[in-house]
Amino acid sequence: MATRRPSGLTVMPPYCHFPRGASQTVFGAEARSDWYLRLVKGVARTLREAGITKRIVFLRYFDTLWPPETEKTDDENLVFMYAPISRCYGHAICDPRCDGDAVAERPSLNDVRLPRRNRVAAEIVRKWQTVSDLDSLMFEYYRWAPTWCDGMGMDLGKIAARDMNDLRSLGLNGVVSNDCIRAFYPLPYLANAIGDLLWDAHTDPAAHRRRIMSAAFGQHAQEAESYFAWLIEMYRGGVDDYHCTIHGPTALPWGRFAEIAAGADRAQRDFRAEAEASSDETVKLSLRLLAVHAEQMARIARIYEASERKDARRIRQLRQEHRARLPEVLSEFTQWIDPLIERPVDSCLSAAERSCAAAEPDSR
Repeated sequence: MATRRPSGLTVMPPYCHFPRGASQTVFGAEARSDWYLRLVKGVARTLREAGITKRIVFLRYFDTLWPPETEKTDDENLVFMYAPISRCYGHAICDPRCDGDAVAERPSLNDVRLPRRNRVAAEIVRKWQTVSDLDSLMFEYYRWAPTWCDGMGMDLGKIAARDMNDLRSLGLNGVVSNDCIRAFYPLPYLANAIGDLLWDAHTDPAAHRRRIMSAAFGQHAQEAESYFAWLIEMYRGGVDDYHCTIHGPTALPWGRFAEIAAGADRAQRDFRAEAEASSDETVKLSLRLLAVHAEQMARIARIYEASERKDARRIRQLRQEHRARLPEVLSEFTQWIDPLIERPVDSCLSAAERSCAAAEPDSR
């Protein structure tokens, strides 16, 4: 992968939480980023004096997400790494439609509220350009938690492709990807988009995607794309806003889960049959992985449907089915699927169980 990985030490930001009233004795009136940058500059200076050429990574994360107010640097053995862990993955980082957060002002000590929308996340990283013009990169989480919800109203591959083209407008020169997934679930495009579009900024994303999908799915590439597009459309309900999906923070009216479950069941059967018939091992594996994704989507839709009906018995049955099926999937796809695949199913089950419990009459 053509991600840029700086050679050197990584200095993690200090996680400091102090009792109210104690902040003045520790930080004075300065921002945590000022205190931290001064610390990192001291480490960098000590390494230079010792003849050590390693580079230090200043991690802009949590308390240090916001830039220093007074401290500057031109230390060439420093690299800045921006880690917007709370960003929205339904929109590209520079998508102006991803709005709704408060202003991007620095929070008070012990009261950090991370930005959930990308307008603010992008505004914060641009402010760093006044601190230094040294090498900078983004630490990204596409293939950690968001990847397991790929298709549920969003297409992470398209988001990442646009992000790679937008990096330089944010003063960033590359990406380190926090990957927990082994490879290529549910689609192969995401990892290739990160690597190839970083390597060549002039790559046409649409043509690149067609090439990757054809290499993975062969003659079934358009069918795989159609399934993914259908699923995203079902979750968005015709509204071009990820914040308004049927499972999002501003949810659309429910009622389409039975249709999602039935369509995902059909897709699962088709992908498995086509995988069985294919003599190409790459195509066979790609279709089998996408069949697992369709199976996941059908199960999640049924959980939502049962939750809507407050059917606690059905929800217990779905949890039992999930517990029985998960070890089989992990055994069959040990090299390809991580146990974190259970996250969206388990999250939906837990929410459904809470919803049913809240609807039960008080027995006291």
